[in-house]
Amino acid sequence: MTEKNPAAAGIDASSMEIEWHTTGCASSPSNEDSLTFNVAAVGISSDVNPGAIQCARDARQQAIPNPVSASQLQDGVLLRKGVALCLETKGKSILHMKITGSTKDGWGNPDSFTFSASLWKKST
Repeated sequence: MTEKNPAAAGIDASSMEIEWHTTGCASSPSNEDSLTFNVAAVGISSDVNPGAIQCARDARQQAIPNPVSASQLQDGVLLRKGVALCLETKGKSILHMKITGSTKDGWGNPDSFTFSASLWKKST
């Protein structure tokens, strides 16, 4: 695996899609609301700067719920500034994403996250 710029890596965007599903309104999220990572595996990173092999291992062994429910997002324990995720795409590329910031809407619900990322594309 080699480290690449995500924009230049040629990864099919559908292999790393993140979706927010909502059925409630902003002031009263539904129990059915969720954040879904459309990837093979997603977990909490065990290291600030893991290599591709460690990050792939963390994606599988430090797994988080997928999808992440609205209540898990609201409590700020699972996903918050400083948390780093390791994702294994369906194409077996590895992505390390560190949450560098987040905002909340007027009701205190998570509104957006910003990330820094490193991508290792599977060699073919």
